[in-house]
Amino acid sequence: MDRELLNLLELIEQSDYVTAEQLAQHIQKSEKTTRTRLKALRQNLAESGAELVSKPRHGYRLEINDAERYHAWRQRSLQRIARHTPETAEERLMYLVERFISGSFFKLADESEALFVSTKTLSQEIRHAESILTRSGLTVERVPGYGMRAIGDEFAFRKAIMHCLRFHTVGFDDCRSVQDQAAAIIGDLVVQTFAAENVVMSEAALETFILYLVVSSARCHRGHIIEDVSGRNAWEGAEHDRHCAHVVIEQLEEHDIPLDDTEGEVQLIAAFVAGGVVRHDAFGLDGNLVISEDIQRLIDPMLDAIYDMYGVDFSDNLRLRLMLGNHLIAFDIRMRYGIEITNPLLAETRRTYPFAHALAQQAALPLAAHYGRPVSEHEIAYFTIMFQMGLVMQRRIPHKSRVLLVCATGKSSSRFFAYQFEEAFGDYISELTVCSVFELNHIDLNTFDYIFSSVPIDRAVPKPIMQVNSFLEARDMNRVRRRLELGDSSYLRRFYRPEFFFTGLTSRRRDDALAELCELVRQVRPLPDNFLGSVLEREKHGSTDFGNLAALPHPVEVLPDENLVVVGVLKRPIRWKTNDVQLIILTSICDSTADETQRFYQTTARLLTDEKRVRCIVEGGNYETLMRALCG
Repeated sequence: MDRELLNLLELIEQSDYVTAEQLAQHIQKSEKTTRTRLKALRQNLAESGAELVSKPRHGYRLEINDAERYHAWRQRSLQRIARHTPETAEERLMYLVERFISGSFFKLADESEALFVSTKTLSQEIRHAESILTRSGLTVERVPGYGMRAIGDEFAFRKAIMHCLRFHTVGFDDCRSVQDQAAAIIGDLVVQTFAAENVVMSEAALETFILYLVVSSARCHRGHIIEDVSGRNAWEGAEHDRHCAHVVIEQLEEHDIPLDDTEGEVQLIAAFVAGGVVRHDAFGLDGNLVISEDIQRLIDPMLDAIYDMYGVDFSDNLRLRLMLGNHLIAFDIRMRYGIEITNPLLAETRRTYPFAHALAQQAALPLAAHYGRPVSEHEIAYFTIMFQMGLVMQRRIPHKSRVLLVCATGKSSSRFFAYQFEEAFGDYISELTVCSVFELNHIDLNTFDYIFSSVPIDRAVPKPIMQVNSFLEARDMNRVRRRLELGDSSYLRRFYRPEFFFTGLTSRRRDDALAELCELVRQVRPLPDNFLGSVLEREKHGSTDFGNLAALPHPVEVLPDENLVVVGVLKRPIRWKTNDVQLIILTSICDSTADETQRFYQTTARLLTDEKRVRCIVEGGNYETLMRALCG
């Protein structure tokens, strides 16, 4: 027994007879769905001491055969439904999403009283619930005197439930029950079907597909069936995908897992199949790959957006174009249907390839405009890998530096020390000189870019020194390579300037925080009138938070005259979009082709993906703490 069935029971109890049509009007469902729920109610009443009887042209009524037994059963049902009042923010959030999705109106004041929380707190949580619903394609309807509820097509309801099951640990107990009991069976059946039909699906797409079948089964059991789809949801794909959909439904029915074989259900399952299929040449290595003109037309705006913002020109990179085109075939289906797919390597990809990830975020902007919905960070991470490969394909020859090695007096140890450097870092070194500590006084140190020493040096020298072991260990190798690749960290002070470091921001919402930060900048230097609007426009296309209390917002179009990096520290964390943020690094980089710029992005991304260093900046609250964290 759930809350919806209890509502039906209460309506039937109030009348001698009530028709399915009348009940449907009360619960705001179709008559067919209402009859399905009445069937479920009849099954629930089997051991209650009462039964649901129907009479043609009259409707339904409740016939109580054992009053004492029935009232005891009813009390137990009420207790089960009300057994747990949501207490945590997440429990209340999921409770609110379920209330919205139930289709029945509810009022803020009533829920505030029932949940024992203030209307102010509940209003904030309702806004969070609304964001989950709207990203799935649902709309919140508000009617004076009645309250609010979610409206939309059944496919959108299912996507909202899938999001909650994937990213939250509570709520939607009926779907979680199906997930616990049948997900393994559904997974086995799908894998067997795909093997027989020669379909290869990525692991992440397969997980999404199984979750969709779980939710669809639970919703069909409740009478929420998709009869047909039209408009942008109408599937016009390959017949093989539709055949696979029919086979999957038949297999599920054979194992008593309900899923209707309607045209609408078949079309959407076929779309999930097509949206997750891995093409045989995933990296575009086959020059004979055929990509439709519609897909080809998506690639140029992506590459143009990267060039306009970062000055990186991929226009003649045929291999990258093939990779993008191949990936966009399934991506196009997922975007048209709003199918969310996870990327298990999201965090690692963003941390390891920060500049490629920035390119992918920029390339996603014209895609978001084309489809009328933001591209998720999980999807962007797949593009990140491709753009990283594109960068590798056209990577410049590493900048070579003049290096001085300082070691003990032994000649053999000196030669071995130099040999290790030549073997490991020869691509980065133009000139390698070895000396002892005693010879240091007779060498012009200004002729070298870097000094590495195996012994302590207690005198002042004009160049940065890194002390390493005589026998280079893995940790030493990584430190040296990072120094040679990224260079002297003093360049960071040309990006991060003390006059653009601000603390004590008091805003409680993202847009207000960005406006507050821009106003502080205007007190130091002028900004274009449309600068804030351009930053807010960028946020509409995808969140710029990194998930470690940090965000890296930037405008759609950069300032034409100079690089600008602004750091703002909030007094308290605020909700950005999906994560809390307390450190804001607002950037507008005009000279994006310079080597230093790529080093800036790499260093900044490493900082933002390290929550410990972010917290150090927040707690330290001064410019030098920021610089130490960047160089750490």
